[in-house]
Amino acid sequence: MKIAFGMRLIEGPWGGGMQFGKAFANYFRGQGIDVLFDLCDPEIDIIVLTDPRRFSPSSTFTDADIAYYLTNINSRAIVVQRVNDSSHSRTADFRSQRLAFANHCVHQTVFVSHWFQDVYEIDGFSFIEPVVIRNGADRSVFHGVGGRIWDGNEKLRVVTHHWSTNWNKGFDVYCEIDTLLGQRPYSELFEFTFVGRVPEDVKFQHTRVVDPLTGSHLADQLRSHHVYVSASVGEAAGNHYIEAAMCGLPVLYRQSGSLPEYCGGFGLALDEGAVSIGLLNARNNYSKLKANMSEYPYDAELCCSSYHKLFSDLLAKRDEVLQRRRWTRLNGWIFRSCSNVFDLLLKGYDRIRS
Repeated sequence: MKIAFGMRLIEGPWGGGMQFGKAFANYFRGQGIDVLFDLCDPEIDIIVLTDPRRFSPSSTFTDADIAYYLTNINSRAIVVQRVNDSSHSRTADFRSQRLAFANHCVHQTVFVSHWFQDVYEIDGFSFIEPVVIRNGADRSVFHGVGGRIWDGNEKLRVVTHHWSTNWNKGFDVYCEIDTLLGQRPYSELFEFTFVGRVPEDVKFQHTRVVDPLTGSHLADQLRSHHVYVSASVGEAAGNHYIEAAMCGLPVLYRQSGSLPEYCGGFGLALDEGAVSIGLLNARNNYSKLKANMSEYPYDAELCCSSYHKLFSDLLAKRDEVLQRRRWTRLNGWIFRSCSNVFDLLLKGYDRIRS
C-alpha cells in the first residue's frame, strides 16, 4: 500500500491538525507502509485529501491536483477526504461550500465527529460515503504517569492550551476566568495557566501565560495541573482536550460542537454564563472525575488503526469503489478549472473577512 497524504508536516508547536498528521505518518510508516506527501509517484493506492485550498500553508496538494492525477497518471487510486475544518460549519460560510465542492473528486469521506457530520447534513450538503473516525493523541507522550493529583488543600490548578488565536477557541471564557481570579474566593481557590498564543486584544491580569509547547514539553506542563478547561465554539474536533484527558486531567468543557462527544463522561459540562459554578463544581467533584480518566479511549493508535482498516477495506473492493467516480477526462478538466477559480474567490473572501 502506498498512501499520499496531503499535509505539509511542520516541526514545533502547531495546531491539532498538525499533531494528527504526524501521528498518521508515524503509524503507517511503523506498519511498513509508504507515506508520501505529493502526487509524483504513479502507483499511489490511497490519496488522503486534508485541505483542498491551494493557498493553505499546510496543504501539499488540492482536489484539482488529485483530479489531474486520476485522469492523466493513475486512474486506480482511491481518494479519501478528511473533513476537519472546525470553524466553517455554517452554510453561509464560503469555506463550507469549498469543502463540499472538493468532495466531488473523492470516493470516501471521513468526518472527525458525528456532530460535524450532522452539521453538514442539516445544512444540506451531501458527502460521498461518510464515516466518522475520531481524532486521537500519542499515548506514549500524553499519559497520566507522574501527573499531579490534587490533595484538596492547595489551589486547584486549571490549564488550557491553544495554538490558534481565533476568538472561537473560547477566549471569552478564559477572560472570565482571569477576571474571577482577581476576586475572592476564587483567587484563593484556583490558579489558571494558558499555554499558547493569545490574541493581541486579550490582556490577562491573573493568568500565567506560557509560550506554545509541543510533545513531551506540553505533556509535562499539562500533568503539572489538575483540571483542564476547553471552551471552544463549534469545533469539529480538537486535539487539545484529548491530550489533556490522556494526561489524566478531567475536562471542564463548553457544550458546543464536538466537545460533549469527546469529553462526555470525562469531565463536567460548562453551562453558558456559569463559569464560576463550573470551576467550583470541578473542585467539589475532583476525586470522582479523576477516577475515570484512565479509561479515556481516544488515542492515536485507535484513530490510525481505524484509518488503516478503512483503507484496507476500500482496496479489497477497489473496482466497486472506483465506480463512485463522477467524471470523465473532459469534465475532470472542467472540475480542475472550477476548483482553481474557487480558491481564488476564497482567497479574496478571506481577505475581506480579515
